[in-house]
Amino acid sequence: LESSDKKKIKTFINRRRNIRYSQYSKTLQIWEKIYPKEQIFIGFYEQLKEAPSQLLADILNFLEVDASIIPETVGRVIRPSHIRTRYYKPLPFYWAQYLAQRHYSDIQLLHQRFNNASTASWLQSAERYLAL
Repeated sequence: LESSDKKKIKTFINRRRNIRYSQYSKTLQIWEKIYPKEQIFIGFYEQLKEAPSQLLADILNFLEVDASIIPETVGRVIRPSHIRTRYYKPLPFYWAQYLAQRHYSDIQLLHQRFNNASTASWLQSAERYLAL
């Protein structure tokens, strides 16, 4: 990338609105000022990817809905033949490291709060980029 392109991307990343939208721990604090923690369900993308049936069961249990209604097809990837899977190139190292630096403190807060496999993976990934 040209240095002018990097500058444009950094400007976009560092817009106040984009920063606000990416600070998940602060977003949770705002929601928790309005709603009790018991009324907020928090799930993780990794759960959706690795165990969609379990995540759906957790959501239904949270909502106090009978989880036995989950169909067997949950988790099965069904794509019409005319829809192609989109391939995304890996994030260039420079940007992965930049984002790791940008979000490291929030990732630490999230891991302290949730201390689960998802947040541990995020923290480990950020620390790998920061160590290089």
